[in-house]
Parts: sequence; structure tokens; C-alpha cells
Amino acid sequence: MALLLSSIGCAEEPHTQVVVLMDTDYVVPEEVDRIRARVSKVLSSEAGVEEIETWEHVFVVSKPASNEPGVHGLPATFGVLAEGAGTDTQILIELEAIALGSGRVLVSHRIRTGFVRGEARLARMPLFRACEGMTCSVGQSCGCPGASACAEPACVSEIVLPESLERIENPGLLPADAGIPPRTDGGMPDGSVDGGEPDAGTPDGGVINCEPPLLLCGMDCVNPQADPRYCGDCETSCPIGSVCETGSCFDPGDCRSNGVGCSGFTFCEEATGQCLPGCRDAQQCTGAHEECDIDTHECVCAIGFQRCEGACVDTQNDPSFCGDCTRSCSPPDVCESGTCVDPGDCRTNDSGCSGFTYCDESTGECLRGCESDGQCVGDNEICNTTLHECVCAPAFHRCGAVCVSNLDVDSCGASCAPCPAPPNSVATCASGSCGFTCDDTYEPCGPMCCPTTCPPGQVLYEQACARIHIQVVDEFGNVGEHSALALDDAGRAHIAYYIQNGRDLGHAAQQSNDSWLSEKPDSTGDVGQHASIAFSPSGVLHIAYYDATTEALMLASGGMGSFWSVEIVDDVGDVGRHASLAFDGDGNPHISYYEAGDKDLLHATKQGAGGWAVQVADADGDVGEYSSLAFDPSGAAHISYYDAGNADLKHAVQEPDGTWRSQTIASVGKVGEFTSLGFTPSGLGRIVFYDETNGDLRFASEAILGPWTAETVDSEGDVGKFASLAIDATGRARVGYYDETSGDLKYAVRSSGGWVVETVDDTGDVGQFASIAVDQAGHTHISYYDLTNTNLKYALIAGPGPSVP
Repeated sequence: MALLLSSIGCAEEPHTQVVVLMDTDYVVPEEVDRIRARVSKVLSSEAGVEEIETWEHVFVVSKPASNEPGVHGLPATFGVLAEGAGTDTQILIELEAIALGSGRVLVSHRIRTGFVRGEARLARMPLFRACEGMTCSVGQSCGCPGASACAEPACVSEIVLPESLERIENPGLLPADAGIPPRTDGGMPDGSVDGGEPDAGTPDGGVINCEPPLLLCGMDCVNPQADPRYCGDCETSCPIGSVCETGSCFDPGDCRSNGVGCSGFTFCEEATGQCLPGCRDAQQCTGAHEECDIDTHECVCAIGFQRCEGACVDTQNDPSFCGDCTRSCSPPDVCESGTCVDPGDCRTNDSGCSGFTYCDESTGECLRGCESDGQCVGDNEICNTTLHECVCAPAFHRCGAVCVSNLDVDSCGASCAPCPAPPNSVATCASGSCGFTCDDTYEPCGPMCCPTTCPPGQVLYEQACARIHIQVVDEFGNVGEHSALALDDAGRAHIAYYIQNGRDLGHAAQQSNDSWLSEKPDSTGDVGQHASIAFSPSGVLHIAYYDATTEALMLASGGMGSFWSVEIVDDVGDVGRHASLAFDGDGNPHISYYEAGDKDLLHATKQGAGGWAVQVADADGDVGEYSSLAFDPSGAAHISYYDAGNADLKHAVQEPDGTWRSQTIASVGKVGEFTSLGFTPSGLGRIVFYDETNGDLRFASEAILGPWTAETVDSEGDVGKFASLAIDATGRARVGYYDETSGDLKYAVRSSGGWVVETVDDTGDVGQFASIAVDQAGHTHISYYDLTNTNLKYALIAGPGPSVP
């Protein structure tokens, strides 16, 4: 119950409140110039009964009344209001008289009481000079019994039943016997008037301090991480059937068959399979000696206990509630079988104390509390003989009404909530700390469990399984044009690309954790266009590219973290565009490229440590753009390329004597741009190319001892530019390419029923400068340019099923 503090104020109907009357027989302000007031909420916790302070205020006082702002004339009052007119809360009110100038507390007075619904009750709490040298027993305070008026103070019980407090019939006028002169203006004796603020002020900030992870919502301390009534905050209530997990509403489905049941303050309704608000076991009940009624799903008092003022007490043995909720035994009486009995001096009566009391060795009185473990009725409870309170045994802590194990996964350490566990795991508790164990085929990855294998048709990347993974490789500046991709021996992708804003050659290497590291192998001049990338048989990375500043063909050799060696391959004329790099069986590099001056197809190779040998592969007209070089299984070099003069697709093969023989593969319409060449394991050639006349992606196949034939792969829109071909281990052709009509990256696989075409990435204008490779597991890797964001991107596609090559 949240406590709000207010004046008693004039009103037609009284609030549910306790009005505290402050006064003293000290000389004011010469001896006492301030009175400190505290209000606390009394509740059960892991350590037993706790007094949690909810408000404190120091009143500057005078006598008689003063007109000085902030100074209150005695007697004065303030009110303690029960929010929502609740009556279950026990409160502790304490007043202290503070000596002038020193801040020393001269005397104090405490009462422990509660509320009567719909009524204002008066608690007189005068601070007597005679109490200054008086020492009272635990549970007693120096004052008048029952918070009433008296001539001489004494040590009296702090417990005052709210029903025994004087009832205030008229909130605007205190009883005549209050000892405070009545006002003729209808106002409060302490100086407040109808409709105005009392001179005692209206103290604010009176709140309950809920211990983490609990949160004060209305009148209760709740767990917003698990309570469906207050999920995440005090305003959010989960719909019927949902539970609250980690502060968010979640529909667990049918709780009878979901494998986990319900969580938080919910139970599984067997008739419907819904999670409904309510308890299902005692641990969900937060009060001492409470248990869950599994029929009504409400928290009720355990057998042998009765609810009094919101708490479950043993009325047969508890001296505060002896026989029923209205009777308390005055010390030194004890409660036996619901009757108050004076046992005499418990040190000499040969029987000690009975019920829930202990023998005070200094006075011989029986005081409320325990002195042995047998008086503690809860499981795993023992008696703290210093505090005389029932506490949890070692290795246990209190959760609601029960003491639970520090090593239980449902109450690990000092927690009252089950250990959290991410999907695909089982929660654990070791040495009082929560953890989790991932299921089979999963492994820990930070706070989650990530798969180690994926079902057919999916591939594992960035700790997740999916059919297609999309990733930005480099987003710093305008990067990604002229991308070229190759795989190292570990199946990790390496991409060469052009950095337009710096006019540099870039290289990005895929790391073991699926991140990327980027570097610049060459940044001298305008370099990096028309890049081609390949690994030598010894595993050294090479990149062939065009130097636009010197109009030369260049080759960079090295790799991430190592020195890059840059050399000129050919600088005679304007050479190096449309470069294509490959290694022969002996590890020698070969590059096909276009000579823009004479418009020829050139071929360069380097044998061992010697220099580069350059030869013309085809000089018949304007030939050599979009060249693609590859070796067949026998080791012969082949180049596919575009014949711009005739608008045809051509193919050249190097004969054993080193000369080149060329032929036209396709000549109907304007065809042959964006060629890409590959070979099946049996040595049959395959070429993809762009048909500009029809705006189609085409595919040419070499037959055994027969001619080349061409077929259409995709004709929907203007498709086929930037085509890149890869042949997998089964001979299946895979193609990545650009759909200019929709601005998408597309992917085609040749299957037994024809070509299977799909869109890989349609976010923005993407897919130019596509470059493709297939790893040993059959997964496809594609690098490409994102024109919308000017980024270099990467796609990983799970390998398809069997097909006819």
C-alpha cells in the first residue's frame, strides 16, 4: 500500500487516514524548536518484518502560534492517508523532539497502527519531558497507552489497533477533549482553514521503496519483468492468455502443450490452455505464511494462520493478535491457545515463554518473537536469536512466503525469478549464479545460443541460419564499383573493388567471425577499375586492374596484413581495361585485357621469375571488351569476349604452340557484352552474356564434339548486365547479374527443369558489378555494388539441390 501524507482538511466525508497530533511539554522554542516526523511501511521481507521508511519531515515549531512562514504552532497535526482507501497496510509513526541548536534528540515516541476503511482516526502522540531518562523494552515506547491522552507517560506497547484510535466524526473539527482549543472559523486547531493548506504543510514524497527488481505499481511492489498485470511498467497489462517475459508481453500459445507452461504471476487454465493471472504455487505469493489456493488461484493464509491487517498470523500463539485480529496481549502476557496469559517472570517460572514469544533475560518478560527454530513454521526457516525473527536458513533466501534455495534454477543466488535462458538452451544455476547450456547443434555466442549447423536449404552466417544472407562490406565513401570476388582455401571471400572517392584500389577480406577488414593495395594515381582477383596455387592473392592515370595494366600481389607488391604488366598504349586474371596448373598468372588504342584482345603471361610476355589474341576489328579468361581441365587457356565491330560474342582458345584460334559463338542481334566463362568438370565450356537487342540474359553451352548452342536464362525486363558465371563441382551453372529494370541483384541456377531465377537483393538500386564464386560446400558468394547507398555489398546463398548440368 503506497502511503500518501496529507492534512485532515475540511470535507463532507472523511478520507481513510490517521491524523497525528503533535505536542510537547518542553518549552518551545527555547528547549525544543523542531519535531521530526517519520512514517514507515511495515512489511515482510527476506529478513523478516521490515520497517521501510516512506516519508520524513522536520517541522519548525513555536508556542504560541507564529505568523512566520514555515513555522508551525503547537499543537499541530498532519495526516497519513491510505492511497485507494486500502486498510491492509501496517504503518509505523515516529516523532522526535529535537533540542534547540544542537540537533540532539531529547525524546521520541513510536506507534504501530493501521487504517479503518472510510474513517479518519486520531493518534495523540505528545512528547513528554519525563520520557527523557526512561528506557523501554523492545516493542515498547514512552507515551500514553493506545495513542490516547494521559497525565503521566509510561512504557507502553507500540502496537495500537486502528479500531481503538478515536474516530473523527467531522474532518473539519477535532473532538473537544483533544486538548486543543477549538477554532470558531471552522478551521483546524493547528491553523489550517477550510479549503487551505494546514500550517503543518502537505508533505509529499511518501513512497514505498521497492527493492530491485520490484517496482511500485499502485499499491503493490511488483516484478515488471514477469508480472502480466504490470509488464515492463505500471501502465502495461498483458492480454488474457499472454505472459510477461523480460518486461514484454508474450503469447506462449497453448500452455498445456508448449513445453514450458506459464510464467510470471499466471497459471495454466486446463480448459482453454490460456495463461490467466493468478498463482499456481506458494512461491508466487509474496506474504509471509501465504500459500496458493490451487482452486481459486488466489494467495491465502496457510492452515493455522489468519489474515489480520493484511498479514497472515497465528492467532493461537501470536501476542499481537491473540484469538482474533482485534485483541493484542500487553507485555509481559503471552498468547496460549488464543488467550492472553501472564506467565510471570519467564526466567523463574520453570516454563519460560509459550507461543511466538521469547524470554527477555533483562526483564523476565515474554516478548513477541522467536528463540528457537521450532517456533519458525516455514520450510527452511530458522530463528535468528539476536533479532528474534524467523529468517531463511543458510543457502536459502526468502521469495514471497517461502524460503527457497540459492542453488535452484528458479531462485538462483538471491533472485526470486527463474534464471533466464535464451532460445535453444536450458537455464542453469551454479554457485549461486545463473547461466545456460545450449541445446545440441547450438553453441554460446554472447548472451545467445547460435546454431552450429543449419537445415537443408539454409546456410550458417553471422551466427544465424537463412537461405540468403545480405551484408554491407564497405560503406565508407563511394565504394564497390568494379568488384571482383575470389575464395581462399578456407572458403572465405576476398573482394577487390574500386574506391571512387579516393580513386584507389580496395581489398576486403572476410574474417572468421563473418566481419570484414578493408585495405588499399594501391593508391597511387587513379587505380582499381576493371579489377580481377584470383589466388595462385600457393595461396597468394593477386589483383589485376587498370591504372587510368598511366593507362597501364597493373598487378598487385600480397594479402591482408602483409606487404603488397605492385608491378606493371603492360604500359604500351592504353591497355588494361576489361582485365581477367587466372592461374595455370604450374602457378603462372595469365591476364586477358583490352587494348583501347588498336582495339585488340591481348593476353599476358609471366613464366616463373621472368618478365611478362604479351601477345595479341585477336586483332580482327574492334575486339576484346568484356574479356573473361579461364582454363579447361586439360590446362588450355580460353577467353570469351565481345566483338564490338560485329556486335557478336566470340571465344578464343590458345593452341599448344601458343597461338590463338577464335570463333564466333553468337551473332543474332547485338550480343556478347558482359561475358563470363567457365568449364564443367568434364571440360565443356559455358558462357553467360548480355543480349542487348532483347535485353535478355543468355547462356551458351559447348556440346561434346558439337557446336555451341545458346539459350535464354531470363527475359523479364532489361536483365543480364554485369553477368558473372560460376560452375560448381557437379557442373551446375550459377549466374549472378543485374536487373536494370527493377534495379535488383538476381541469381539464376540451371536445374533439371530449366533455369530457376530469383531476386537476391531488391533494397534500392543494387546488383551492378556482380562477381560470383561457389565454395566446396556448394554455397554461392556474390559481391556487388549498391548504387543507392554507394556501398560494396555481399550476398551468401545456400546451395541448391541436385540438377542436370
